[in-house]
Amino acid sequence: MLNSIKYATVQFVWKIIDKLAEKQAKGAVLPPGIKVIADIPYKNTGLMAHLLDVYYPQDTRGPLPVIIYIHGGGFLAGDKLHTRQYCMTLSQYGYCVVNLNYRLAPEHKNPAAIEDVFSAMAWVRDNCHHYHGDSNRLILAGDSAGAYLAGLAAAICTNNKLAEQHGLDVPVAPENIRGVLLFSGLFDPVTAVTRKFIGIKADIELYMGTNISESPSLDHYSVKKNITPGFPPAFISSGQVDGLHPESEALSAELSKNNVWHRALFFAKSEKKGFHCYQQHLSLDTAKQCMEHVRGFLADVLKEDEGM
Repeated sequence: MLNSIKYATVQFVWKIIDKLAEKQAKGAVLPPGIKVIADIPYKNTGLMAHLLDVYYPQDTRGPLPVIIYIHGGGFLAGDKLHTRQYCMTLSQYGYCVVNLNYRLAPEHKNPAAIEDVFSAMAWVRDNCHHYHGDSNRLILAGDSAGAYLAGLAAAICTNNKLAEQHGLDVPVAPENIRGVLLFSGLFDPVTAVTRKFIGIKADIELYMGTNISESPSLDHYSVKKNITPGFPPAFISSGQVDGLHPESEALSAELSKNNVWHRALFFAKSEKKGFHCYQQHLSLDTAKQCMEHVRGFLADVLKEDEGM
């Protein structure tokens, strides 16, 4: 049973963080020339968890690559509102950006979140052309817990055995996922609970609905353990001051082992502004550096396409 004071405390802390993030996010500034279509249902449930926003340049003349962005929040918190400034900024560089909500724990435990990501991907496949998006050129992206979900979605879509284990129908052709952007993520629930990140064990156990130490194998919920040579090109970023940083290093090593082309932007411990999800704080030098690396990565994985 997951009813201890520890779990209640973690949920309370996330509620406070959520409120602070929401207050800051309300100050987001719409970049010039960006069209915003907000609160589109990707599942007709009436839940706010099943809404997404779409951002794209108003003066676009052709189909744009689509970035599907998944917010973080320890599986217990977060909202697309919190990542809209980052997503709107990305859209300035010639992308249709889809910024989505998903169901949160502990009310909605695993596999609700990954099921929602797949539903959103299916919506993008069927509807992004209405917003100048090209469903043949998809980028999966996310930070923290969202990076885990983006990575797991990419692994399921490129690993038939894993898709069967999850019982999920792959919503897009694997070759249409041109890349993944993974910021400050965790990539294996079993190893992540051992990291020096406050509350991470409780976060994951509330999401999984079980005590990790008492669980049967969770290998099919690991991104790291399900990488194949067909995994999309990846951009990974984190800093050593982030307690979850070893997760990014381990994923990079696994990608190299499987000959998956990827780039890593890792900040040394001396760089204090490489903290968890630093890339969203766009005024920081580290975030500016990251954005340039992201733009370069995207240009490279999409360079064979006309009009980029």
